[in-house]
Amino acid sequence: MIKRYLMPVVLILSLFINVGVIASVVSRAAGGFFDADTIQHGHTALASHLGLDKGQLSQWRSNEQHFLRDLKTSWDIIRNNRELMIREIFSDNPDIAEIEALRDEIAEQQSRQQRVVIDQLMRERKILNQDQRSMLEDLLINQYPLASVEQMMIREE
Repeated sequence: MIKRYLMPVVLILSLFINVGVIASVVSRAAGGFFDADTIQHGHTALASHLGLDKGQLSQWRSNEQHFLRDLKTSWDIIRNNRELMIREIFSDNPDIAEIEALRDEIAEQQSRQQRVVIDQLMRERKILNQDQRSMLEDLLINQYPLASVEQMMIREE
């Protein structure tokens, strides 16, 4: 009986490590990302790096405000569902169906985030000239990608 109950909990904890922890770390890191000073600094640094002219910068900022609002809303939903999932996992009588439903909601929200990011990149692509697109492409490709906790642990060994 215990083994049968333990396996789903172990699988869910593994999911928690892969999804919840990463979402938490990123959302905490992004928390500062959403304040006005950080956004302005990011715009200025990237605009300078890409060499945006005033017209491009105006369009860029206009698009970015909507994008950041959508992304922040999505992170808030993930953070909330993650907390609910953790509380359910460690409750006296964990409801595996509820945990699975919360996991599904987190996965759906992450998929939505990917669509939002792709849409934003497509809008940015239209603003930039070919050289600027190449610079942004290189910057994005060379960013250190988010890694799962397991991948980070493997690297430390």
